[in-house]
Amino acid sequence: MPSTSVAKPQLQGRITKYIPQHNVGVIHVEDGRAFRFTGGDIVNRSALSVGAEVDFLVAVARPVEIFVLDGTPFTAFAGNA
Repeated sequence: MPSTSVAKPQLQGRITKYIPQHNVGVIHVEDGRAFRFTGGDIVNRSALSVGAEVDFLVAVARPVEIFVLDGTPFTAFAGNA
């Protein structure tokens, strides 16, 4: 039986806007596209900041499983084991 899972493209970008009061933000990628996200999609929220580089998957034109790449490995992955 064929698999029904759909591949999710993996991208890297930078958080260019984050509004903590509304828990939403924007990620821009090198090709000029912008993706809106919610704070709940950030895997390692302790490292969340405007200007941070991120790695994420795209599902239905929306970023999911966002990892902030800035900081040390401890700050990037603390509490995510």
